[in-house]
Amino acid sequence: IEGLSIKAGSTLTSARAGLVGVIYNGNLKNVHLRNSKISGTGYVGGLAGEVHRATIQECSVADTVIDDGTGASPARIGGLAGFMQVLKVERSYTRNVDIQVLNSPVVEGVGGLIGFNGQVTIENCYAHGTIQVNGGKVGGICGAMNESWSRTNHVWADVDITATGNQVGGFAGWSTGRHLGGITFGNIFTTGDKAQRMNGEVNSTNITGRYMN
Repeated sequence: IEGLSIKAGSTLTSARAGLVGVIYNGNLKNVHLRNSKISGTGYVGGLAGEVHRATIQECSVADTVIDDGTGASPARIGGLAGFMQVLKVERSYTRNVDIQVLNSPVVEGVGGLIGFNGQVTIENCYAHGTIQVNGGKVGGICGAMNESWSRTNHVWADVDITATGNQVGGFAGWSTGRHLGGITFGNIFTTGDKAQRMNGEVNSTNITGRYMN
């Protein structure tokens, strides 16, 4: 799928934007988005704005710009999905994806793959591109990882991040999940506190086999 321009509305009821707005109990497999632009408030992702009890397998987003539009709603924005709760992302990636979150009143999570991760396992994936945010909770893989069942395994991130808020990290801005094996590259620039090459802020998190460059 190539050359799309998606612009969602600015009201709370239309605050889901992506190739698919919302997915419940489904799967995305072998879906590839290229050379596109997606703009919307609230939950925004290259493939889906909001995902529940679903899997994303062997998918990608490349050479695409994602932004928060007019910023009328709290932002959960990611290269693949804005918000994802339960199940799995595997063998998927973003490449040359530019994420810009400059207008949202509140930032709840902005990530190279997933903005806000609730109980999702991410395995054998990578994120590549740039993220610019007026706010915090920004990560190369996930902006926020909530719940101990959230996990990353064999992932890498090469994402340059510029932010103005707290909780900014090469992998996750804020995390209560588990991180098992991965590599993080990219530069981080922020005027806020709690910025790290790996995780900006962790709480009850297990970290194993991580390399930072």
